[in-house]
Amino acid sequence: MILLLCLALQETTLEDSLSELFKTLTDAQKTECLKRYDDPDRDAEVFTPGKRPGLLIAQLTDDQLKLLDGSIRRFLSSDGYAEAMKVARQSHAKEGLKAYYLNFFGDATKEKAWAFRVSEHHLTLVHVTSDPLRFGPVLLGANPPDLWKSQEESAIACFGKLTDAEKKKAVVGGAAESGKPLGDKGIAIGELSDDAKKAAIALIDAHLALFSDAQQKKLRAILEAEGGAEKLRLAFFGAMTRRCADGGRADWKIEGKHFLMDYESSRGHIHMTLRGAVEKK
Repeated sequence: MILLLCLALQETTLEDSLSELFKTLTDAQKTECLKRYDDPDRDAEVFTPGKRPGLLIAQLTDDQLKLLDGSIRRFLSSDGYAEAMKVARQSHAKEGLKAYYLNFFGDATKEKAWAFRVSEHHLTLVHVTSDPLRFGPVLLGANPPDLWKSQEESAIACFGKLTDAEKKKAVVGGAAESGKPLGDKGIAIGELSDDAKKAAIALIDAHLALFSDAQQKKLRAILEAEGGAEKLRLAFFGAMTRRCADGGRADWKIEGKHFLMDYESSRGHIHMTLRGAVEKK
């Protein structure tokens, strides 16, 4: 049975799965969740809990919930899916993902350009179909901060590989806010020593590993448009030496013209943002 489920997930694309979900929506459900493709809600970045625009997932039928679950499994890797469901249960112990909201931006069965979004506290997943070089925004968090262990450990390893001279450039004062641009702070990954450079690329890989192979391919295309990971800038806000659950309160960002990946724990819990977009020429 598990093997058959895995094969079914592989054979059906994320876009096909979401289109099937869209077909099942009633007119009343579409009134709640269907918006223009360019509606600003598509790209909103909100970590805090509370009502969101869209259709409450609890209002879906059992069959619709299965289609939604299959779609999220196709967007995330198995590890990413497991962590995302833990986030939902942290925020809503009884309802889990049913307390979140979904939106379609454009008709997923007719229009070439459309997007899909699930969002509420500490979890926002956005899939955009119009451009192969557009990803997110995806927001991930945890409170208590006992999730995202692999991602935190990769950042600690990266910080530990920086030389003293590199830390003078890479470590900046104050705290960061997840999703906010880094600008010219920090140091280019290409300027790092070999060990630190490998660790910085491993940090990127640890975050990309949260997503399905298809989504990782899209993200790597965005990185390629940047000129590769070495063209990105890395900055730590404080010393990244402990996980947030162990008292660590550092933030970090990796950024380029078209790409942002970051982590924030200075509030005592975790916020992470990942987004990318490259305009077509």
